[in-house]
Amino acid sequence: MRGARAPEIAATLGSLALSAAVLARRQLPNNDGVYYLLAAEAFARDGLGASSAIHPWPFYSVLIAGAATLFGVSTEAAAHGIGALLLATASTAFVAVVRALGADRTVAWLATAVVLCHPWLNRTRALIVRDAGVWAFGLLALLLVLRSERGRRVSALGGWAACSALAVLFRPDASALMAGGAIAVAIAGDMERKKRWAVAIALLVPALLAAGSAVAWLSHHPTHPGGLMSLGPFDRGAAALAASFPLPYGREYAPYILAWGLLVIPLVKTFNAAGVAHAALSVVGVGQGAALTGFQRAALLATLGAALVPLYLQVMRLLFLEGRYTVFATLVLSVWAPFGLGWLLRPGGPGGRRAAGGVLALALFASLALNLPVRPPPEDHVLAAANWIRLNGRGARLHTNSLQLAYESGAPVVWNLVNHAQVHGALDGVGVAANEVWAVRIAPGDTALGVRLSQTRKFRPAASFVGADGDAVLIFRCAAEVCLSGE
Repeated sequence: MRGARAPEIAATLGSLALSAAVLARRQLPNNDGVYYLLAAEAFARDGLGASSAIHPWPFYSVLIAGAATLFGVSTEAAAHGIGALLLATASTAFVAVVRALGADRTVAWLATAVVLCHPWLNRTRALIVRDAGVWAFGLLALLLVLRSERGRRVSALGGWAACSALAVLFRPDASALMAGGAIAVAIAGDMERKKRWAVAIALLVPALLAAGSAVAWLSHHPTHPGGLMSLGPFDRGAAALAASFPLPYGREYAPYILAWGLLVIPLVKTFNAAGVAHAALSVVGVGQGAALTGFQRAALLATLGAALVPLYLQVMRLLFLEGRYTVFATLVLSVWAPFGLGWLLRPGGPGGRRAAGGVLALALFASLALNLPVRPPPEDHVLAAANWIRLNGRGARLHTNSLQLAYESGAPVVWNLVNHAQVHGALDGVGVAANEVWAVRIAPGDTALGVRLSQTRKFRPAASFVGADGDAVLIFRCAAEVCLSGE
């Protein structure tokens, strides 16, 4: 591999090989993935309206359905194939971005190692997630901004708009990333001021159109009962915090304490998702390794800031932040890491510095070994439970707190209730009628739920399946006379 683009080729092939190694053993679709597969199957049967009824932003599922039809494979196989290609694209684009920042050949090869060892890219190789589309097309959009000659090349800016729009089709909050290019041109372009601002405003137009279209769509397909910008959880959280104060006089400060605490969470989660080695090398790269132009720094920092905006919206709205949502920010942050590693390992440098570089290089590969899910948790018991329900349920409605179990069993379910039970706990048999099936999945550490189930009198145990790690699926039936007695 002596070609000029050998590092990018290695990143592509390495990513595909890692995905193949993970997917060689069939795993159950993750909980979010179940919804994407259901929406894809609904689109294939009944069109976009049916798909939107299952998932409010169905375009990733539409892509899965199209690929499944085109290649004649199952929706699950199509989803994993798309995921592997998107992760490979993100890996290649990462190396290309590092090159666009002025990396020499050595640093480009280090960039290949950095991205192939990224903790979250490797964790998601076994998952069906739409986020990989944001990572891939978001990095391609950043690459095109860096190649736009500070906003002069119309073709590069057109490609930026196209890649940004594709990223938005995977996640609507990716529209925030589109502000990064406009900000970079506005503050660091070297054109005459009036022309520079004209280009920046022109770049804001597709960003505003994408954000407006996303809001309009989601207003008709809401993701939460409280709406897109409901602060109900924040108000309830602040009230609960105030109620825990030992004296009433300071309770007025509870909202401020909660708000300041939430402001820290996206930053902490981003560095945590990046991993120790990547974060440390990025800090070294910022301080010593990367000699960037003003426009390059502006493009990176504006994109990083734009990537944090959806994180703050989520944490303020839900008081919770999914670590996977921080991955794009960690990828932008990690573009400094190859420069940092190159500086540490530079020949002729002090021995202590090179030793530190060697330790961090080993930490990178340790991250690969620890985060690549080639040995997934045993799930044969879930498949066995699903098969039991399929054979013994005879089409009876299933009540469960496991999206995976519901999907694999093929039994009739109310998906919103299953999702609610998955997030908030077991259903406790509410709404289970005579001869219907109630299946509860109990995590190894959830002893309280196991005790509650053992004390129930309304249901009769029908079967149980226990995994090697203690995870269990307990299946109950509600006999007619017991249900009618109201016990």
